[in-house]
Amino acid sequence: MRTREEQQLRELNNQLEERVRQRTTELAAANSRLKTEIADRTRAEEALRASTRRLRESEERFRKAFRAIPAHVSLIRVADERFIEIKEQFATDSKFTKSEIIGRTSAELGLWVDPADRERFLTQFRRDGYVHGYETQFRGKMGLVDTALVSAELVEIDGEPCLLALSLRITDRKRMEEELRLSLARERELSRLRSDFVSLVSHEFRTPIGIIHSSAEILERYLDRLPIPERQDHLKAIRHHAWRMAELREGVLVFGKVESGSLEYRPGPFDLLAACRRWSNELQMDTDNRCPIRLIPKSIEAMAFGDADLMRHIVSNLISNAVKYSPAGSEIQVRVKRDGSLAVLEIRDHGVGIPDRDRDRLLTAFQRGRNVGQVPGTGLGLVVIKHCLDLHRGAITIDSTENIGTCVTVHPPLFENQP
Repeated sequence: MRTREEQQLRELNNQLEERVRQRTTELAAANSRLKTEIADRTRAEEALRASTRRLRESEERFRKAFRAIPAHVSLIRVADERFIEIKEQFATDSKFTKSEIIGRTSAELGLWVDPADRERFLTQFRRDGYVHGYETQFRGKMGLVDTALVSAELVEIDGEPCLLALSLRITDRKRMEEELRLSLARERELSRLRSDFVSLVSHEFRTPIGIIHSSAEILERYLDRLPIPERQDHLKAIRHHAWRMAELREGVLVFGKVESGSLEYRPGPFDLLAACRRWSNELQMDTDNRCPIRLIPKSIEAMAFGDADLMRHIVSNLISNAVKYSPAGSEIQVRVKRDGSLAVLEIRDHGVGIPDRDRDRLLTAFQRGRNVGQVPGTGLGLVVIKHCLDLHRGAITIDSTENIGTCVTVHPPLFENQP
């Protein structure tokens, strides 16, 4: 009996020990799992802290870059295209306040000069996720227009897709490019004018020189055998073409001063009526009375004040043109009067007139009406007249009908501060 009880006790003790061993094993495994979980959680927390730190550092770098980039920078929510952040310089240059921009779209602000340009930009961004170097024009709050290069990238802010836009103002660069383009165009035009000038002057001098040489040679060889009227014709030809060369020379010299900017304005008092009478008489003689020049003056008691030499260029060129493009014997009328502070000089002829299509270009060097035929000329007369008038702060008007005649009126203020 006792032996059986002892046996039962031993079995019970063995079972108890086995359960203790199992429980100990389970506790050891649970402890190991707990240690592993703690280690994993510790690593996760450390990774989270590192990630948070990197995120903060990244955000700080982004903020510093946002502030430091030498361009207009803005963040726009893709979903509704509204500004959520801008660089302060953007507001300063556009004349909007930051509060006026944040929460609104560029369309609502009217920033894009061409709304269609905005749509093309956004279409390209939606398709590619970026836009690089898009040239466009923006208008600020006060209406000032700037040209800019815009680039955009897709970024994520707080889990939301955003458009990061950088706009670099290139208005000054575009202006300088345009000035350079115009400067090069002017240089090419000047080169062309020089070439035309040399060719034209060479041609214009060749004819009178040839006629003078030919008439002088005939007179030298056959003077005793020529009838008197024929001698006089040759002498007139020599005188006329000598005057023509002198006129060409003076026109070239004055035009050269105009082109170099050295044409000076030297005002002084002079008698306008007496000067116009003298200039008309000189032209009458120099043109061998080809056309009668009739001066129609009105009494001007006050002395004019201006540059008499420049006024001579104006009046002489106008009368010379009138004679040149009028039929022989046709009267040239020169009217002179005073209108307040202005002198009014009107030169009217009944010549070939100026075609409508040619009028706008006649104040450009070497340009002449297409109906002048074989009449010699350089196309410099009106250019010289315009510059002489500009120095007097005067104006010119041209009224002309083809095949009927031309009336040119100049209005220099020669009587300022005169009673």
